[in-house]
Amino acid sequence: MSKIDIRDFAREVENVAQDFAAREWKTVVIPFGEKAPKSPSWQTTNPKPEVFLKGPFNIGVQLGPKSGGLVDLDLDCPQAIALVDMFFPELRDTAFGRLKPDGTHVLGHRLVICDDIPDASTKQHAFAFKTPEAQAAIATIGLTKTVVLEVRAGKCQTVFPPSRYGDDVLWWRHRGATSLVPDIPALPFAEVLRRAGLLAFASLVLAVYPRESGGRDDFCLQLAGALIHSGMEPDKAEKFINRLARLAEDDTDKRGEKAHRTKEKADAGEPTTTLSTFLAHVGLEACEKEIRKWLGMPAKTGDKTKRHRPIIEVQENWIKLDGDCKVRRLVQMAELLLANDNEGGVYGRGRDLVRVTSDNSLLLVTPHWLAHRLQELGGTFYRTDQYGNDYRTDCNAEAVLPLIDTADQRPFRRVTGLVFMPTLTRNEPGWDPDTGLLLLFKDTCQVPLAPTREAAVASLDALLDLIAFFPFTRLEREPEQHPLPGPAARHDTRLKRANRSVALSGLLSCAIRGDLDDCPIHVSDAPAWGSGKTILLHMWHAIAEDGVFRTATWTGREEENAKNLFTLYGQGRPYIGFDDVEDRIRGKQLARAVTSPMLESRVLGHNDKSRTVSTRAFVAFSGTNIEVSEDLIRRTVVTRFDHGVEDPDGLKFPFHPLKQLQADRQTYREHCLTILRAYKAAGMPGYADLKCDGSFPSWRMVRGALVWLGQADPWDVVEVTRKTDANLYRKAQVFIAMWQGPGTDNPVSVTAFKRNYGVDGDVTLRLSPVRRLEQLLNDKTWNDTAVGMLLGKYRDQVFCGLKLSRQSDNRWVLRGTPEDGFQTLMEIE
Repeated sequence: MSKIDIRDFAREVENVAQDFAAREWKTVVIPFGEKAPKSPSWQTTNPKPEVFLKGPFNIGVQLGPKSGGLVDLDLDCPQAIALVDMFFPELRDTAFGRLKPDGTHVLGHRLVICDDIPDASTKQHAFAFKTPEAQAAIATIGLTKTVVLEVRAGKCQTVFPPSRYGDDVLWWRHRGATSLVPDIPALPFAEVLRRAGLLAFASLVLAVYPRESGGRDDFCLQLAGALIHSGMEPDKAEKFINRLARLAEDDTDKRGEKAHRTKEKADAGEPTTTLSTFLAHVGLEACEKEIRKWLGMPAKTGDKTKRHRPIIEVQENWIKLDGDCKVRRLVQMAELLLANDNEGGVYGRGRDLVRVTSDNSLLLVTPHWLAHRLQELGGTFYRTDQYGNDYRTDCNAEAVLPLIDTADQRPFRRVTGLVFMPTLTRNEPGWDPDTGLLLLFKDTCQVPLAPTREAAVASLDALLDLIAFFPFTRLEREPEQHPLPGPAARHDTRLKRANRSVALSGLLSCAIRGDLDDCPIHVSDAPAWGSGKTILLHMWHAIAEDGVFRTATWTGREEENAKNLFTLYGQGRPYIGFDDVEDRIRGKQLARAVTSPMLESRVLGHNDKSRTVSTRAFVAFSGTNIEVSEDLIRRTVVTRFDHGVEDPDGLKFPFHPLKQLQADRQTYREHCLTILRAYKAAGMPGYADLKCDGSFPSWRMVRGALVWLGQADPWDVVEVTRKTDANLYRKAQVFIAMWQGPGTDNPVSVTAFKRNYGVDGDVTLRLSPVRRLEQLLNDKTWNDTAVGMLLGKYRDQVFCGLKLSRQSDNRWVLRGTPEDGFQTLMEIE
């Protein structure tokens, strides 16, 4: 490679890059001395011109629509280079190519702008001999390559002057290596392909043109027949033949006169030579398939290749799959789906399209499925070939991708989830525009929209009968009261209320989960296997949806649980159940999901894409002595029952509650709906007096309905769950120690705390504040550093209205006013 001044070269390339940027062309950084980029992301980047100053680098340009429709006519054989100006005279000034050390300038490139490149044509169009038979046939003629030329219109790049590779430098025809790009003419893309096909054929003819005087006349006669057969007018065919004759150094310019005579014979119905006879004359019969494509001719009759597509007359409602009518195509496709009343289950959810599967779940619509569905609905699709002829075709995955990508901008029905029973306000199946729910049930609902309280009491009795043999445990300090008149009195003389209310809440919440913006996690817990906790989980499911209960997987890995949970929510099912869970119930994704109506997550492998799903699903767990993490305690209600025997699996009961519910599922669903509709019709009395649950204002309706009918508030169990959590217990002990020691607004250092609130403190306390903190240390012995670290764990945290802070002088202070729950904790401990 000849020596160059690297700095001057880099400045010249940067100057060219500035010109490309002004033309809105996307450039490519290429290693100096090479033709191909090294970066795998070159198609998705557009480096700034200053980057080329860091070189030396060669410079390339991305072709096709990315650079304003720039097309490179890449000529791969000498015949094509010699003939190109005959077919593309307007592109003469755009020629560039390799300048060799011996002074030879190979002008192998022409540039053209095509504003109308169809989507399906954004690629390299090679005019080449591809089959082994065709390649063998041309091996003995003067073509240097099997590729004659390429029309490069996208998904590729071309190296531009002043780049260098090997000992060659790229030069423009008239401007040398260092000039900027000349003006580039514009042509229709179909016209470029038509002329390129003629150029490729002419290059082949020039390669086989007889070099001896004998046989030239017969050769041109055969060629005239081939050109007339391809549809070329006689005048153009004559010019075509004469130009080739001159380039082949034939001494006459009258070789083309035979074109007019051949046309006259063809019009008179007399036999003439054809493309087939010409190729047979030169021994290239094996190339006919490719050449027919170049010339835009139909496939030969009897050929195994695809027959020429019949030209059609396009109707107004037909959908064009190529060209510059993208917006109209998307609108027509969306209208086609909506006009069929969304048969087939095509709905919008977030930025996605989803459909209803045969097993009643939501699934993302794939391009292939959507293309097939549009075809089924009677859509007629067509394309335009490179010569401007319209032909019918099938819808394909590539054509519907823009519709999927813009689903949120189309008028699709927005779906939030699936339910299998009526809602609070709707008895008819189908899509509910108010809630976005898709109601999938067939049985007619017999429940009026405003039932009486008496009907609600009777329905509650039926539900209590159903769960009568679950031995729900009584909460600490819960009064032992006799129940209201009803079936519960026949089974238990003591009303173990709160735990049973959680079981009832599960049944009611499953019935109207689609109506609720939020709902806490429900947990079925027991101290021994075989207690019936899974049965209760199945009973909740039987109310929520039809079909067999499919338990989900819960692991000790939070990341895996988050992915699994997002997938389950994405299915749109109203119930998600985790059975026999051994790992702790925890996770930020779960905590967010149960308090928010929507959940968003990044699409795997795409940092710039996210997917949104509805969280209108009832989430339930079952397990033995199940543990709930601190961040989920206030988002979870736990029902616990205990048979008081070592092996409850062997106990016998008068009936099986799950089988009874499944046998009369519709009736029990109506009981749940009666209770909630009656409570709503009554004006939801007592709703405002319920304890604040913070995150579940919508679910509070279920709590209010139960309290209205004389049952305990299921939220009461949350305080019990708080007591049994080890992390929350430690936090409570720290705040209790600070409250019983210095109290509020009284800063104290760790050393002063030990001195003032030690074992000689208030003897009325079960544990002194110092001893309470010592119990939380690893060695149970006071150490100023260890205590400081213990307090630091809860720095700036709020607990039951109190906040623990550390001042700039390293003294600790408790501020705020304790809530009622804090006093309850101190009494319990």
